[in-house]
Amino acid sequence: MHIYTTTTTIISFATDKEARFAAKEATFKAHPSRRLSFHDITIVRRAVVEGKANPNGSGPPVAVIRGEREGEPGQTAMVSISHDGDYATAVCLGFEPATRDGKRAPGDEDDGVD
Repeated sequence: MHIYTTTTTIISFATDKEARFAAKEATFKAHPSRRLSFHDITIVRRAVVEGKANPNGSGPPVAVIRGEREGEPGQTAMVSISHDGDYATAVCLGFEPATRDGKRAPGDEDDGVD
């Protein structure tokens, strides 16, 4: 167990949690047909997904979304996170793959926007 002893460390830890929360919320909104929960999404660094060790733990974040069925591979979505002071924001680029016949998935109605 790690005990945070400085105010700066505690603030940094809290800011990181707020940023990850914002990233998960952005992922929910980018994938509305999936009915995701917080446990379905993990925010990690891209190097972790690619299997490359990064000694300083830096790099762009990605959202790893659990597969829809047991044993199915998860989906990776690009995420941008920003925070300043008391505020954290995030944007997620969502992608809904077509069905096997090349058509849109059920429930994906055309919104008239091209």
